[in-house]
Amino acid sequence: MACGVPVVASRVGSVPEVLEDGRTGWLVEPGDTAALARTIAATLDGGETTRRVVDEARRARGSALLH
Repeated sequence: MACGVPVVASRVGSVPEVLEDGRTGWLVEPGDTAALARTIAATLDGGETTRRVVDEARRARGSALLH
């Protein structure tokens, strides 16, 4: 997140505590390979949504490191 790389992860364990779906990355249900593929493909377009989420993730990660 702090490196500016879009994060797509499964909604398992503590991941949802770190990654806010649609704000600081994207979460998909475990085992939903079609959703995983769609979400990864959508991030690769580098569109405005991807840039917004990456920027927000950087801010959130930087803020967490200060606390």
